[in-house]
Amino acid sequence: MLDWLKKLGGGKPFENKVRLDEKALKLLAMDFAPLDDLSPDIAGRVMRFAADGQGDEVLYELMALTQAAEKLSLCCTQSFRTTGSRTPRTEFFETVQCQSPEFFRRLGVIYQACARRQPRHQFHAFG
Repeated sequence: MLDWLKKLGGGKPFENKVRLDEKALKLLAMDFAPLDDLSPDIAGRVMRFAADGQGDEVLYELMALTQAAEKLSLCCTQSFRTTGSRTPRTEFFETVQCQSPEFFRRLGVIYQACARRQPRHQFHAFG
């Protein structure tokens, strides 16, 4: 699932400037990993933008992907998991320790870019 991380020989395509712990990084990587089915190695670029604030051009790539929201099972899609199901994203948000408000803003922008191709009547950011 995290082939893009393994291909780098243990190295990461990002510096983790927001200093997320290993568990949070793993959960976030698991959340973004399905995007690689749509565009090779995009999950690593998304992680770089989220963790380091670099490579914001990945947002344009996400906006162009017609199935990005479905791959991430965002609540604006039919693939949204019902309340109570455990996903890497729910566990990430339950356990993340980060002092950077910019990191959370970048996460919101990532999810917004993924949902951009959804019909407006389906888009409900907060449920």
